[in-house]
Amino acid sequence: STRHGLMAELPGSVLESPMARDLYVILHALASPSSDALLCAALSTIVMGRSAADIAGLRDDDASMEEVVSSFHDYSRILREKGFMTMALSMMENENVRERLLGLEYGERHMTDFLHLCEIIHNGAEENHLSAEGLLSWFSERLTGINATDENQIRLESDESAVRIITVHKSKG
Repeated sequence: STRHGLMAELPGSVLESPMARDLYVILHALASPSSDALLCAALSTIVMGRSAADIAGLRDDDASMEEVVSSFHDYSRILREKGFMTMALSMMENENVRERLLGLEYGERHMTDFLHLCEIIHNGAEENHLSAEGLLSWFSERLTGINATDENQIRLESDESAVRIITVHKSKG
């Protein structure tokens, strides 16, 4: 919350953030790239940035829709063959994720959560040798069984406007 222009972050888990739900929706679409409903849900996330009007326009334009479907099949293939982080970096570049997120209100917060969640998902995939479907199940379990471990603790996006509080001990004499 903000008071007197100062930002205060309450402790919590990044897994409780809207970005975590968005990444779950995207993972679901990548695990089933032939599903139009899941694809449209993924496109409507803050990460992909498509409005309802954009999605309706895509559905009316077969060539554009085929291009988007092809991209998601490519991301799904990269996820299966090269892993989550390679896919996430490819998606960030091809879909202008960084520019989109940073252009939003609280853009640094969105970007920090996105990168933090990508790191958590990547680590889960690597440690557990998960397929796309396995990764979806693993991440779903993390979202429903949230525990505030240090790994999941919300990270400060920037400390440039932070207030530093220090205690000064002074002795008399």
